[in-house]
Amino acid sequence: LCHFSFVFVVGMMTMTAQHPQDENGGDDGATKTTGGPIHVSYSSLLIAVAPLLCLAGLSHQMELQLENAMLISIGRSALQLHLLGAVLKPIFHRGRQHWWIVMA
Repeated sequence: LCHFSFVFVVGMMTMTAQHPQDENGGDDGATKTTGGPIHVSYSSLLIAVAPLLCLAGLSHQMELQLENAMLISIGRSALQLHLLGAVLKPIFHRGRQHWWIVMA
């Protein structure tokens, strides 16, 4: 189940990124780039975390005592990515008009 969740999430993200639907809901077969940020919903994040939580649960069930370290690592990773996004967002936002800011 954990492996299936991970493969499903990665597959769906890859398909969405490579073959977005047009405005009528159909797939025109061409890869489009919008040039803007990719918005990720909270439900997508929960689906992406599901395999990690499955593995933590499996560790608890098998008495491997890895679940605490896994949960702390998941939280730290989420916090670090959030902070990195908070730092990079204004840099790239200002970089649209001042390209040298992004290059620095």
